[in-house]
Amino acid sequence: MAAGYLEVKQRKYTDPKRSNPTLSDRYNANVEKCLDHITAVMAQLGIPVLPRK
Repeated sequence: MAAGYLEVKQRKYTDPKRSNPTLSDRYNANVEKCLDHITAVMAQLGIPVLPRK
């Protein structure tokens, strides 16, 4: 089972279509929501945040 999981990950991250992924391509929706929350907290604390690409 672990070998199958690793094979899927290998295919996912070596796919030529993903050679220049955007944020939403690299992370799932849950991770993106977490990053949005962290960014908002940083902004409230006055910590500079780089713009998304």
